[in-house]
Amino acid sequence: MPDKNTLKSSAMFHGVSDKDLDLLVPMCSSEVAEEGATILTQGEPARDLYLVDEGRVGLHMTLKRLDGSGTGETGVASMAPPQAFGWFALIPPFVSTLSATAVELCQLIALDSLALRELLGQQRYMGYLVMKNVAGLVAGRLAESREALVYHRSYEEYLQRQSKGPKAKE
Repeated sequence: MPDKNTLKSSAMFHGVSDKDLDLLVPMCSSEVAEEGATILTQGEPARDLYLVDEGRVGLHMTLKRLDGSGTGETGVASMAPPQAFGWFALIPPFVSTLSATAVELCQLIALDSLALRELLGQQRYMGYLVMKNVAGLVAGRLAESREALVYHRSYEEYLQRQSKGPKAKE
């Protein structure tokens, strides 16, 4: 079973007291994910929050358009120790918005989200701290997404300008 120092090292539990971290330890379990193993599947119920203890996890997603078409699987982020992923297990409707795959052999800590949500509801100050940290992680991911979108759009505009090329003299 993981110890509280592993939890303490994660941004997810920044500011949570040692006494409160002790309450989290019993809801943790260790998991091993072999390289290539699926940890989370987009669209499936989110049952656990994960911390990467060793190894690296790739997060990816597929977008479905209104017309029924969709994108291919697109990498969104790479998680390494002591990063957390699967925070959608704490936010209704408790469904995975991404898929997660072990990029290499991984040692993970899984926190039972039902037990965690119950504890955070009872221990309101800890709940506030954890959800504030989740908001920070979401804001960071949003900033990364915006940056990628702006880069992609500016690159497309650059390619369009390049394809027009200099006007030939007649």
